[in-house]
Amino acid sequence: MAQPADVDIAVASARAALPGWAGATPGARSAVLATLAELVEAHAEQIIAEEVSQTGKPVRLATEFDVPGSIDNIAFFAGAARHLEGKASAEYSADHTSSIRREAAGVVATITPWNYPLQMAVWKVIPALAAGCAVVI
Repeated sequence: MAQPADVDIAVASARAALPGWAGATPGARSAVLATLAELVEAHAEQIIAEEVSQTGKPVRLATEFDVPGSIDNIAFFAGAARHLEGKASAEYSADHTSSIRREAAGVVATITPWNYPLQMAVWKVIPALAAGCAVVI
């Protein structure tokens, strides 16, 4: 069980990592996430065994849904990291153009449930990482 001091350390670490990660190019973030998807796939059997032993989840669910779905989501957001683009939003006056600029919001905190820890972590963490945010789980 994490203590308040542990949370402080995790948040401080995420804040320290944020400038480098947020400043990485979309291509660099995409490459890191693509590598993560490959690693999860390469170690799927071990991840399935851990998911089953830690949660009591049936092997079939971890094998057919949790791990393959997580790999697919990581790969999807690896691609999406390259498509975080700004768009013109409106002309408010003759001399000014407004645009939407996508940039990291900062440190993201997530809490995952016990019954789908891998999938829920992936659904919360990976989009934030793709956008350039640092994450504390």
